[in-house]
Amino acid sequence: MKRELPLFITAITGLVIIFNYFLPEVTGQITEIIRKWVIVISSFAIILGILNLLIISLRKTVEPITHIDDRIANIVLILSLIITIIIGMVYKVDPNYTSEFKLVLDKSSVIPLINFEFQKVDNNVFTNVIFYSIYNPLSAAMFSLLAFFIASASYRAFRARNMEATLLLLAASIVILGRVPIGDYLFGLIGLKISVVSEYITAVINAAAQRAILIAVGIGTIIISLKLLFGIEKSHIGKSE
Repeated sequence: MKRELPLFITAITGLVIIFNYFLPEVTGQITEIIRKWVIVISSFAIILGILNLLIISLRKTVEPITHIDDRIANIVLILSLIITIIIGMVYKVDPNYTSEFKLVLDKSSVIPLINFEFQKVDNNVFTNVIFYSIYNPLSAAMFSLLAFFIASASYRAFRARNMEATLLLLAASIVILGRVPIGDYLFGLIGLKISVVSEYITAVINAAAQRAILIAVGIGTIIISLKLLFGIEKSHIGKSE
């Protein structure tokens, strides 16, 4: 019964959500109640995640075998978490906060692209100090370090050992050269605009491959959903005894 009841609840909940797309007037109220319960459960999941993070960090901090660098990192993590929560509770949300998305058509490129522009006005001290002055610079530093890992991985991946690696190397080289001004300058000597070829690879060939991957992901999601509804997939309730 401990295993059958979660499977039964999963199946009924999934079927109600599916039927809501076809019969919203029948299952609309039930679906709204389920969505509210999801929000409540997610809130408790966040609390459990924070407590679990604090317990693990405290345990690593007090253990004598923990290296001094790891101990300092865990102390910084705990203090940052506690201070951020306290400041967020004190300042809450600024009522003057406004945000909006705008669609902008970029006609400067060979292929017209639609870009998103996010505009916001926020005078909250919590947001200005924690996010704009601390979190955003740290995030930028973290992502800047990824460039070195990408360069290292590219060096290993772009070795032309076979036909597939050669095509990968050729496409990557064209896209990289097409994104920098020196690419058009060098290939302009032979009458070729490499940026046009780069945009074609990105907007046509790459987009087609991404759509194929997304279709495959969608089919896989449907299969997993059906397995959950019929009780075949049981990973969400733990391992079988």
